[in-house]
Amino acid sequence: INGASAQDLEQGASKHSPDHVSFTQIIERLYQAGLQTSCFKSGDGDEIYIKLRAPLRRLAEHAADSGWDMLLDPTALREKIDNTDAPIEDDHETTPLTPYQCIYGSFDDERPELFAHAPGYQHPFSDLLRIKMITDIITSNRPGCAHLNLRKMKTDDADPERCSVIAYFPLHNRALADDLEQRWLTWKVRPWE
Repeated sequence: INGASAQDLEQGASKHSPDHVSFTQIIERLYQAGLQTSCFKSGDGDEIYIKLRAPLRRLAEHAADSGWDMLLDPTALREKIDNTDAPIEDDHETTPLTPYQCIYGSFDDERPELFAHAPGYQHPFSDLLRIKMITDIITSNRPGCAHLNLRKMKTDDADPERCSVIAYFPLHNRALADDLEQRWLTWKVRPWE
């Protein structure tokens, strides 16, 4: 989150409209929502940048509390169901899929082993899912969330009297960006080649 004015640190929300949220209030709400923040000023000192992240424990809590549907691990699901009195038999004549593929369920932080790991991770939270969940933690009005309306707080004019947030965006995953750059089409290669 790119804060509009370093003056918000000293002034708070006293001379702003009732909808204005001061820098200090933003940080407090993010902290109370279980997000970790790191703040630093811009080169000329007129803006404050807030870098934030969510620990895996917080993502798991939010996924469970919010009822996020997530892909179940076919192997773990098979083991769980095959150990019951009514195991599901594979019928490869009907479909090439096993009966345990493509099944989603509400995340349960008591049984995270039932959920498929995101590619390249030892947990179910992919980069995209983490961005979605952090945005939900910031903007949701559910208990335990930050209750910050980023769209209302963001403005295109950089008037520090009216603006709490200039911009917000996810940071790049350097490894994924490098991989994409290697595979990306260049001007030397035709798309059909």
